[in-house]
Order: sequence, then C-alpha cells, then structure tokens
Amino acid sequence: MRKPSATYRLQMNREFPFEDATKLVPYLYDLGITDIYSSPVLKSRQGSLHGYDVIDPKSLDPELGTETDFNKLSEVLKSLDMGMLLDIVPNHMAASHENPWWQNFLDKGNDSVYAGYFDTDWLAFGDLENYSGGYRRFFDIGDLVGIRVENPAVFETVHSLILRFINERKITGLRIDHIDGLYNPLTGSYSILDW
Repeated sequence: MRKPSATYRLQMNREFPFEDATKLVPYLYDLGITDIYSSPVLKSRQGSLHGYDVIDPKSLDPELGTETDFNKLSEVLKSLDMGMLLDIVPNHMAASHENPWWQNFLDKGNDSVYAGYFDTDWLAFGDLENYSGGYRRFFDIGDLVGIRVENPAVFETVHSLILRFINERKITGLRIDHIDGLYNPLTGSYSILDW
C-alpha cells in the first residue's frame, strides 16, 4: 500500500486541465511532492470549477481533456514514482437537465432504467422553501440529489470508471467526499471502504 508523504492539491477545471497538470508534475517532484491530490475529474455540469456536481460518473469531464490526456498525466506520475490521490463524489449527482440519468428519470418516472438510482420519495421529502422536493438532497443543496449506492447495481455502475482506474494503477488513493453521507459507511456491505 502506497503511503504519501507530501501531497499537493490540484484543482482541475477548464482553466487547469490534465495537460497543464502533466506539465506541472516535474516541478512538483523537484519540490519533494510524492503524490498529487486531484479534485474530482468525472463529467460534471458545464463550466463547473469544482467537479462535485457530477452528471456522468462513467466518463471523464471533457473540459479537463480526454482519457489519452489523463493517461499521459498518469504515465508522467509513474515515471517519477509519484502517485495520484483522487477526490471522488460517491453519494450524490447533479439534479440537473444536464444529467441524462436524472432527466431520464424525470421524463419516465418509475419506468426509467434509472428510477432506482436516485433516493426519491415525492410525499416524504416534502417541498421545503428553496429546495427541490421529492428527493434526498446533499445537505440543503437542492441541485444535488442523493444516489442509492447501497444498491449493488447502482454502486457498480456509478463507480465503474474509478474502479477501472484503480485496477490499472492510474489512481493510487482516494479521498471520499462526505463519507458520512454514504450508506452505513463503517459496516455497510456496499460501502466504498470495502474496495
């Protein structure tokens, strides 16, 4: 197991894509950094500067670059024996028309293939002021909807790209955003901790 001794946070966005990060890595290495700590890199809402509003967990954010660009970053890190800690968002997605899963669910309701992906109950969650009613929100943020990672099929689908990158050794560690929002994080059989 890799144990980072000095990390440096990189805030990936359209103004600082994978290509820029790749160019910066040798300088960070010279400073004594052992691992970069990257903000989320999955496809998020257009123009997102943080990446926590994911709209497609099975794709890299095109504003950051292609998978080839991501692979180049990984290769440079490996060549210098450096690692990548990746911030991931395992428990919510953007409740936005930009999110095709969410839009499909809104259009088709319980007939949607994604109906079981979101934590929804339109009587139970209510319509609170300044919130969108009917679904579990991320704290009081109405445009982030909770996803049901306690369901094994949802878990596998939502984490498939991240798990592939881990298996390919392109990611050497994870920072899990808001782990207390996960289903039974310390003991749950579908917790991210069970990876």
